[in-house]
Amino acid sequence: MRHDTARHTTMAAFVSGQGVGAPARRERCGEQVAQSRRVCARAGGWSRARIVRAGDSAESEEERVARELAEVYARIDASALNAVFMRTFARQMAAELGAPPSAEGYAAVVELARRLVAKLRTGEEISAASRRILDSLFPAWFPAAFKALFARPLPRFSLRMNALVTVAATQWLMGPSALEDDGLTVKVERCRFLEQTGCVSVCVNACKRPTQAFFEHSLGIHAHLEPDYNDFSCKFKFGERPPPEHLDDALRAPCLAICPNAATATATADTT
Repeated sequence: MRHDTARHTTMAAFVSGQGVGAPARRERCGEQVAQSRRVCARAGGWSRARIVRAGDSAESEEERVARELAEVYARIDASALNAVFMRTFARQMAAELGAPPSAEGYAAVVELARRLVAKLRTGEEISAASRRILDSLFPAWFPAAFKALFARPLPRFSLRMNALVTVAATQWLMGPSALEDDGLTVKVERCRFLEQTGCVSVCVNACKRPTQAFFEHSLGIHAHLEPDYNDFSCKFKFGERPPPEHLDDALRAPCLAICPNAATATATADTT
């Protein structure tokens, strides 16, 4: 019964954009984004080199940035709705893998994502499993209903609604994000999921590919996810068709120096 309640809560938040119109929610999201940007400014930019180089002169600054980011994430994780999203997502990941995580909270999501990449042989298999996880978060009737009620008759509205819901409902996973002036692009300041998994294959095969496929095939809209592996930011460009995989730079990136799956990861398109 708890599983159904959590799934319905997740579904209701997606359809209604729960919290998007609430001033208090917008204020909290704005504070989180603003603090993330202040941390970024003090650190002199989100440089991957600052994170992976041992003995760098900015090491104490890195520690301060890490502490301040931890405070931002703690506030995000304290939200009851975010906790529902996190538990539901982790439960569906564990169901796909056939075993529960040993960790709790966000650490469980990171553990499960790494296990997914380590267990499956190719990027295509990882993407297919991740797509099943995304689909399992919604009732079977939802994709057809969304396309009939929104995507086909109201394409522009559907794109903007998905952009707004992405900002409101995914900060627990990716950290602070904001809608850009065009109303269709979501800018993730510094993707928590990418940084904490430390793996390009997780980003590409467990997030970018399946999410783009979910939007196109399940919801009937286009979205291009554009991660930046240098500063861990990401853009969700709603209404933009993703480029062919052989032309997508995100799929041809080498493993990060901090990647724990470097020996087994299959990050690029030509290894799938």
